[in-house]
Amino acid sequence: MRKLPVFRSVGEVFAGVTRHFFELLRIALVPVALSFGVFAAAAFWVDDPELVRWTLSIELPEETGLDETDALAEEDKRSRAIMFGLAVLASYLIYVPAIVSWHRFVLYGEKTSSLLRWEDMRYVISVIKIALAFLFFLIPMGIAVAGIVWLAQKIPGLEEGALLSPAGISAAAAIAAGYVIATGLLMRMSLALPDASIGGKGGIEDMIDRTRGNTWRLVGFNTLILLAMLPISVLYGFAAEFVMGLEIGGLSPTLLAALINMPLTLYLSMLSITMLSVAYREIVGLPGFGEPQASPAIELPAGA
Repeated sequence: MRKLPVFRSVGEVFAGVTRHFFELLRIALVPVALSFGVFAAAAFWVDDPELVRWTLSIELPEETGLDETDALAEEDKRSRAIMFGLAVLASYLIYVPAIVSWHRFVLYGEKTSSLLRWEDMRYVISVIKIALAFLFFLIPMGIAVAGIVWLAQKIPGLEEGALLSPAGISAAAAIAAGYVIATGLLMRMSLALPDASIGGKGGIEDMIDRTRGNTWRLVGFNTLILLAMLPISVLYGFAAEFVMGLEIGGLSPTLLAALINMPLTLYLSMLSITMLSVAYREIVGLPGFGEPQASPAIELPAGA
């Protein structure tokens, strides 16, 4: 049974993405540009109420129970939400070829990109299957956590409001256990994504079976990468809030935030894709190889 080398893999992910950031961007430049372009256009649209209403052919109802200003505000709010949701979905679908190209670069060293691969469709199908499976898992898990907290509140213990009350301790334990179980399961299922990207079936059942014995390692792998990115994400968030308040050139706050966070968004995306690719290579192995092979594009230098 193959085991994921956690610390070496974390180093490989950060070193590889940092060293090859611009190469990864160049490989997927067309889908990335199109995806961000759609998002920018949507940000422009939702900032113009008249354009939003015209785009969606919205007419003000004759009997609304509100005055005209309030009714228009309600319609505008609903319209913006619809437009933004459609834009996010379209942006993601356009972004998929970039994701597939990055998986293939990490695993095979492939430096070409295509907008219409069969693997793109298989990747989307795998994402839908993972989302549905995880949703059905979260519902009973949420009920279980809530039940534990409710039962703990019925147990006689320390005075009400105490920091170490039975309810508080049980809630913390339940949340921690839920995080480990949910993260481990999601990571194991998500290895179907790099599998789909290189022409595999992208089956989540197969990935669950082939990643046995690696749950704790995958949880630690994911958690270390998230913790390392947390300070950078916080700094980017403060920078976005500051610049959005400047109203530069009359640009909408949504568009400004997207522009400011674009480098971080790309870097985080590349990190998550490389993380899954490295874990897939180490645990499952590449098709046609008996043992895990070093990624031809991002392997660590000898002795690292």
